[in-house]
Amino acid sequence: MTTTTTIAVTPGQPVGCAGADIVAATGVAVGGDLRCRAGWAVANRASCSDPAAACDTVDVFRVSGRGWIHDGRFDALAPCDFSGSDLAAAGMMLTTAEALLGACDTATPVDPVIVRPGTTGPAVLAVQVALVGQGYPIATDGTYGPRTEAAVRDFQARNGLEVDGISGPATQHALGIGPPPAGAAPTTAATTAATTSAPSTSAAPSTTIAGVGPREPRACSAEAIGTDIGRVVTASVTCRAGWAVAVRAGCAGAACSTVDVYQQASIGWVLIGEFSMTCAEGLMRSGMSPRVAASFADLCSTTLPERTNITPGSSGPAVANLQIALVAQGYVIGTDGTYGPRTEAAVRDWQQRRGLEVDGIAGPATQQSLGF
Repeated sequence: MTTTTTIAVTPGQPVGCAGADIVAATGVAVGGDLRCRAGWAVANRASCSDPAAACDTVDVFRVSGRGWIHDGRFDALAPCDFSGSDLAAAGMMLTTAEALLGACDTATPVDPVIVRPGTTGPAVLAVQVALVGQGYPIATDGTYGPRTEAAVRDFQARNGLEVDGISGPATQHALGIGPPPAGAAPTTAATTAATTSAPSTSAAPSTTIAGVGPREPRACSAEAIGTDIGRVVTASVTCRAGWAVAVRAGCAGAACSTVDVYQQASIGWVLIGEFSMTCAEGLMRSGMSPRVAASFADLCSTTLPERTNITPGSSGPAVANLQIALVAQGYVIGTDGTYGPRTEAAVRDWQQRRGLEVDGIAGPATQQSLGF
């Protein structure tokens, strides 16, 4: 007779991502411009004479079950031909590479991959590294075994995602290793998946969802952002609707051509990447809505679109921006771009608190009240 064993893997203390943490673990000197995301870190080589200048290669680090390890030195322009790059072979995802090294207009498209239990390879490694970065005590061996699946299920349950143990687009986006899953079809649980005690929230009607009311909103400050991403933020931070732009110290207004862009998620602040602030259109490349982008910089070539209803069951960037704005108000929901029951419950709660029509539809009045 076969016995089914339930494995529980819960997160502990997230791995700190600061120069001192990395040096202590690897013995490798960390140069300037240290950037962290999803269990990975890149920094200019310590031997660069000008840490603020672009280096041909960068030091790349990643977390493992035993702490930070030095993966080696890689081409700083790897995102421009990512599908065949050494970073892709090392297990880094394109979304992570673009956040750490900058987006590239000539980047080779990479098809999204649904990572399932029982599989092996770089995509599995990327999921494991991101989970270890969140404090899950699992191996980073590139094999999607029971402990990895249990960690994925726990992460999904904590972030209001469908609990199926499969690392699909929504889960990868919440972990910081994938783009918003616009139009992505929901994944289905594998028939051989191990069970956990975490209930699925995907099928429950919005009126029965509990615990979606707002908590204390995450502070929008350089200190709070630095704590969440694991490194000191010295820039001046401006915030709106769950988004933040950081202007580097010493810059004054239009004198800065690029800014770091951060977004709130249920796991805290995450670094999206470096984007142009010359026009609002440059900020929109981060996934920011046009109205939020226009609050940070002037529009150059487009006009603001009319607000339209965002309805339950829909998906895409508009839903993601709705979720980000709700998370900024303290709602514990996913930011996966899919308007599911938890998002609808949060919208209904917000509408009731603000004296709006309680219909679960994020119409123009609801969007305006959330600031996006």
